Amino acid sequence: MRRLSRTLLAWALMVALGVLWVKSDDLAGFLRWYTGLEEVPGAGQPSTDAPGEPDSEPEVGADGEAGDGGPIVGERQAMLGRLTLAMSEWLPAGDASTGLMLQQQYAPLATSDDPVDRLCAAALDARFGDPVQALETTRELAAQESEWPEFARAASLQGDVISAVIARQQGDADAGVDPALLESLQGSMGWYGVFLSDTIEPDPSFRARESASAMRIVAALGGFGCLVVLGGLVGLVWLAIAGWRALSHPTALARAPRADEGDRYAWTFVVIFGVMAGTGLALSVMLGGSSATAEPAPETVEMGIGGLVVQMAVMVIPLVGLAWACRGGRSWTQVRQDVGLTAGAGVVREIGYGVLTWCAAVPIAAVGFVLAFILSALTGQSVSDATHPIQEAIADGGFAVRLALLVLAAVCAPLVEEIVFRGVLYRHLRERLGGLGHLASFAVAALASSALFAAIHPQGIVFAPILAGLGVAFCIARELRGSLIAPMVAHGINNALVVGLNIALFS
Repeated sequence: MRRLSRTLLAWALMVALGVLWVKSDDLAGFLRWYTGLEEVPGAGQPSTDAPGEPDSEPEVGADGEAGDGGPIVGERQAMLGRLTLAMSEWLPAGDASTGLMLQQQYAPLATSDDPVDRLCAAALDARFGDPVQALETTRELAAQESEWPEFARAASLQGDVISAVIARQQGDADAGVDPALLESLQGSMGWYGVFLSDTIEPDPSFRARESASAMRIVAALGGFGCLVVLGGLVGLVWLAIAGWRALSHPTALARAPRADEGDRYAWTFVVIFGVMAGTGLALSVMLGGSSATAEPAPETVEMGIGGLVVQMAVMVIPLVGLAWACRGGRSWTQVRQDVGLTAGAGVVREIGYGVLTWCAAVPIAAVGFVLAFILSALTGQSVSDATHPIQEAIADGGFAVRLALLVLAAVCAPLVEEIVFRGVLYRHLRERLGGLGHLASFAVAALASSALFAAIHPQGIVFAPILAGLGVAFCIARELRGSLIAPMVAHGINNALVVGLNIALFS
């Protein structure tokens, strides 16, 4: 009874730490305010900002020119615009269905609550949709966000350009825009300013760049898609074979250690997860921004290579919590065996199973996508809004930063996360729930550990089923192989492909 109570207490602390992790930005904002690191309350305090407005307004001079705030448009909006323009290069011009397909491509911008998103959608509508409606939307947004000077100014400039576009379509060949106004629009709207400038005054150099960009985007997405489809087909076959064997012989596939260690690894996970949350929170309080440490965080990315080295250290530090598992005289050799830090059937063979595991993760993640879209419909949050801070870092970083991000996401994160979630947490839940039977205990342990794994990522609740699906696939590899090499390799392949795709798209 006493051991059960200790296990239940450990589980309660796991849940509490998970909640702390999800709400850590709010807590970090309060601590920065409370300790005087910020003059005003941070996250978690009431805000009067517009949905898409930055935390602090850009400086605006007496002449109405923008200060050093830069464009109000971020890389996410710019990339969606580039993808739409790239699609337009490959669809038949003048076809009625082409406009509808392009509008569906940027629908997440048009239906967003963020005024910057809707302003970008209006810019795209000026060329691919109804320019009159685009002008009306732009003027409405300018009026709604009149207290945000830079946004109102950008919307006003955009309205002037769209008015000229409409005049041109109505036969006024002399309708134009002052070049100085176009330059100001480009400074306020970034890529969309250049796009609108090209709409009113065609720029051969811009079109050549975007045509080359379209080729790169199509090649990157096409190659990624083919790889995912091929891997998914292989994974389906492997899952069917493994599933049939599991149902026919439930004990034949159980290769993970089964020694009953009570609450040893429950408390080991609590210690590690507590250190992860604590170091991430401390980093956030000191530097500001997100406190998530399982993935590259924006506040350290902004510091360049030095910040990424700090991030790597923050990732690795929690693993000192494995020492907790050695208490009571248990040897490090046995702990390594318990958590799967072994060569299994041989490093080369386990790496091969890692590739196979990634293939199996594709169809399972596809199920997660279906659940994500259902969750999106229920919550009103778009799946396309589930972005990661690393995307901004890739867009803004040079070669060295992008290479460091690739190492961080494809090597460091998989090593640490697999040890923590599949090595420690999954192992504990699997052995503690063994009384449910082989298949039931595996299912519950895999789902529970994968849910917590998904929760620590910054993409939000809508994207969680997809991440949890990946986690379940990694648990299957942990169960079948015993060693963590296969799930680490699969995790690394997945992150490398996603980061590599982003590098290709943002280059």
